[in-house]
Amino acid sequence: SQKVVVDYQVVDPQGNVVAVLSERIRLDAGCCNFEVSADFDIDAPQLWSPDSPALYTLKAVLKDARTGEAYDKVSENFGLRWFRFDPQEGFFLNGEHLKLIGTNRHQDFKNKGWALDDSYHINDMRMLKEMGGNFLRVAHYPQDPMILAACDKLGILTSVEIPIVNAVTETQEFSDNCVLMVEEMVKQSYNHPSVIIWAYMNEVMLRLPYKRNTPEYKSYCEEVHRQAVRIENKINELDPARE
Repeated sequence: SQKVVVDYQVVDPQGNVVAVLSERIRLDAGCCNFEVSADFDIDAPQLWSPDSPALYTLKAVLKDARTGEAYDKVSENFGLRWFRFDPQEGFFLNGEHLKLIGTNRHQDFKNKGWALDDSYHINDMRMLKEMGGNFLRVAHYPQDPMILAACDKLGILTSVEIPIVNAVTETQEFSDNCVLMVEEMVKQSYNHPSVIIWAYMNEVMLRLPYKRNTPEYKSYCEEVHRQAVRIENKINELDPARE
């Protein structure tokens, strides 16, 4: 067993430390996965938006409780904002109406495929911002981490989706894999303030694999619905604040 300390610092967009916390933990021998949490308040927070993409940073350091030796450290950016969708009035960010203007983006380039360095991703996001966009559909799969990092810094709202494209495979194994992918997507990208939508199932009813009004068509529709409910329930379990 081991006693450890987790030290936290919250740094505002100007580099000022606005919160400091420390937590002492006893780990049992053989422990390989232990969850910790700490609450903190930020007075007069600077809100994240396309016009002012203010980013805070949480720094966490894992230390030996006796010697103070640092075992590991991690730094994570986050933004403070709230939003809502209204079926009649549209999208609201931080209580103000905002028209979403943007585009769809794949991460492949001619003669390069997906073998891209960060400059390609950053340049795409800069072009979107320069042409007046404030929204990106990341399609049809979670892309290089640099994309959401750039969207956070530039103030571009995003929709991210898992690769269920064109059709649903009618097997339990396919459904299980989709639920796993959506869990990975949400956990990997949870702290990005740019993300406002988790998406799935692209065009699965556009080019149907069966003729309408047949038993196969009915079965397919029922399976699409079943899988969509499973995915939606998992998203709501992991992140009820987003759509």
